[in-house]
Amino acid sequence: MVRQSFRIIAGLWIAAFLLTFPSPIIAGIYKQPELAIFTLIIGIFLTLILVLDIRQDRIIKGLLIILLGVSFQTIYLELVFIFVPENTIPEDWKSYLDIYSQVLLFACSGAGGSIIAAHADKTSLDNDAAVPSNKIPDLKPELKHLTTAIENLNKKFNITIGVLTASTLMILGIYLIQ
Repeated sequence: MVRQSFRIIAGLWIAAFLLTFPSPIIAGIYKQPELAIFTLIIGIFLTLILVLDIRQDRIIKGLLIILLGVSFQTIYLELVFIFVPENTIPEDWKSYLDIYSQVLLFACSGAGGSIIAAHADKTSLDNDAAVPSNKIPDLKPELKHLTTAIENLNKKFNITIGVLTASTLMILGIYLIQ
């Protein structure tokens, strides 16, 4: 079972790599800028999902996610534009890519920063740890109140169904009589 999971993850990483690096370059060489941008966006999105899913310390994971967004915005797009000249890209696709790259940068910065902040909060000196309690609370009154509320809702629901059924039958009867 673990082997099957490893194969799936390895396959996803290979797909992310192929969609992110060679596919846009090959599409650019063959003068298909729309395909290049499409595979680039899908590949980077898949890479972000996979980086979010890796098991790593919070600081390293947060920094990797931020690095992914920054490197896409600054380095990777320039690399792709070597093989996909900007003058061959339609204007609407340029705007799609610009919007996507900004959203990716903000998403990576926010996700990475949040992961780092969670680590910082966990390790801070003023962190209030939950006090474990060995006492089991008595939930019988709340359970009884919840049961009563559910029974009342059930009665109201049944009345509503009855009224709707009767109204539908009356309307149907009037319609059939005419």
